[in-house]
Amino acid sequence: HKNKMSSLAASRADNFYFPPEWRPEMGGISKFQGSKGANQYEQYGIIRFELPFDGWCLGCGRHMSKGLRFNAKKDKAGKYLSTQIWSFSMKCYSCEQRFKILTDPQNSTYNFAEGLRKHEQEFEPEFDDSIINPLTDEARRQMSSDPMFKLQHQNEDIKKFETEKLRFESLSEIKESLYKDDYNMNSLLRKANRTRKRKEKEMLDEGAKRGLAIPLVEPSEADSAAANLVVFKKSKSERFKIVEREKLTSIQSESFFQSSRPNDSMQSSVDTKRRLTESAMMKQSRIKINPSHFKLQSFSSKERHNPTLVTIKKKLLVAP
Repeated sequence: HKNKMSSLAASRADNFYFPPEWRPEMGGISKFQGSKGANQYEQYGIIRFELPFDGWCLGCGRHMSKGLRFNAKKDKAGKYLSTQIWSFSMKCYSCEQRFKILTDPQNSTYNFAEGLRKHEQEFEPEFDDSIINPLTDEARRQMSSDPMFKLQHQNEDIKKFETEKLRFESLSEIKESLYKDDYNMNSLLRKANRTRKRKEKEMLDEGAKRGLAIPLVEPSEADSAAANLVVFKKSKSERFKIVEREKLTSIQSESFFQSSRPNDSMQSSVDTKRRLTESAMMKQSRIKINPSHFKLQSFSSKERHNPTLVTIKKKLLVAP
């Protein structure tokens, strides 16, 4: 039993195990064991397909960019000579329109066969100097037999050479003017970068000193003018200090010998009014009045509200 297990392990070491009932004429082992395939292409014939060109869906008009991926069904669609032509079928993301794209081995491209319109973006220059067009057999025979054709062809080659020489020399001069002194150019660039970084560090440190976590910017005249136009409202403590300062200034400016009683001026005005009232009453009554009665006598609240009592009291006061 131990020898059988060791032989089985040795056969499975390289994954070359063949069931005892399998025969080569039965086909592959995977097919014999009923495997459906290792991936979705082997199982269902579906692959991930990328659009080779930009295009528009003919169903909903959606634009689809180059490289957009689809789950496409890959099928055979004939041959060009001995090269297989493949067909890729897929569905639009926005509608129910079906696409069909075919390979074109003859022109080395893809053809949008159904449901999709290609966005033509091919560019063909009128003259490409990178391509060397060799002489055809007919041109070679004509050059060998016709001296005038050969001379004309040589003159065209000389003109082309002179034109390309001038263009090459101008390009070389431009390159030398820009990159000849590469050490000094590199030195200037590095110096400018060092100056910029030093300035940025200074601005960052200045902002940190002022309690800001961001770097400051360099001052400008426009910023100064805008700052001068801003008027800030003073705080309550500052307004209180201003009021106290004004009171202190007024106290210090007063005379030392001035009366300290605040009601002196008020009392003098009251006395003046009283004298004027007495003189007016004397003129109207033409009776001798003792002013002392006005100084000592006063009316109660009941007498003020009762005009009869006031009249009687006045008569008693003015009696001789």
